[in-house]
Amino acid sequence: MQLPETFDRSLALRQSAVYVVAFCAVFALVSYVAEGSIPLGVATGFVMAAVAIGYYAWNGELGVPPQEE
Repeated sequence: MQLPETFDRSLALRQSAVYVVAFCAVFALVSYVAEGSIPLGVATGFVMAAVAIGYYAWNGELGVPPQEE
C-alpha cells in the first residue's frame, strides 16, 4: 500500500484518536444504558474504531485532507 501524495501523518493521528475516543464513548454509553458491562462496551468500541481506521487507511483516505474544489 502506497501513501497518497497529500498524506499528513499528524492529521492521520488526530483522525485515529477521534475515532477511538468517539467509538469507545458511544459503545460504553449504549452498554451502560442497556445495563451491560461498560468495559465490554469500551472494548467493543475500540475494535470497531480499529476496523474503521483500517478501512480508511486501506482505501487511502486516512490522513488526507479534504480536497478543495
